[in-house]
Amino acid sequence: MKTWIITGISSSIGREVLKRLEKQQEEVYVIGQYYSRLEEVEKLKAEFNYVKLVLFQCDLTDETAVAQWISKLQELKYKPTHILHTPASKLEYMRIKEFRWEIAEKELKLQINSLAQLLKVFLPSMEKNHFGKILAVASACTEGVPPKYMCHYVLTKYALIALIKSAACEYSGKGININAISPNMMETDLLSNIDNRIVEITAKESAMKRNIRVEEVADGIMFLMGEGAGYINGINLNLTGGDRM
Repeated sequence: MKTWIITGISSSIGREVLKRLEKQQEEVYVIGQYYSRLEEVEKLKAEFNYVKLVLFQCDLTDETAVAQWISKLQELKYKPTHILHTPASKLEYMRIKEFRWEIAEKELKLQINSLAQLLKVFLPSMEKNHFGKILAVASACTEGVPPKYMCHYVLTKYALIALIKSAACEYSGKGININAISPNMMETDLLSNIDNRIVEITAKESAMKRNIRVEEVADGIMFLMGEGAGYINGINLNLTGGDRM
């Protein structure tokens, strides 16, 4: 049976992927990491017949908590076949002159260290089984010219791409597909600190004249994590609707 680890499972993307897995009508274990908004995932859990969901609360910015969580997964003898990494903080505008290392460090722990620790532990078992699917949700800011006034965000997302490409290179030819996906702006609660006028302007100025939908990002995720993407490795899938080429 396939076993997924989904970090940030209470996010809009995490919940949408759970729905897609249920629709496949194939039994699958999903180990879901969350930090807050558990009630939203619990509502979905009640509707599942095929998805066997096991939830773990863990603050991914806490290195000790991450280590304890992964040790617990090992203790329970979970061996994931799929790892989907989705965590992110609310978007904030920040100029270089306002750069604060403590903010950048927190984001790097949340998005980079947590994934690196998972890969460190579970990539060897995937290699042994000659099968694995790993996908990280990055951002359109890693394609072409990055946006202004978002130094912490851009720094973290580029680091995430670097980790994915390094892992893909190291494990190339071992039956493991390691990729990233970079969507345009999505209208989720992660934008709650951004002026709505900016969100509207971004939509109007995009090639598609709208922001990307969560469902469209899930389409890309399910493709890259599916059997049809067996020959795809080390890519950063551009989901910008033609804005960045």
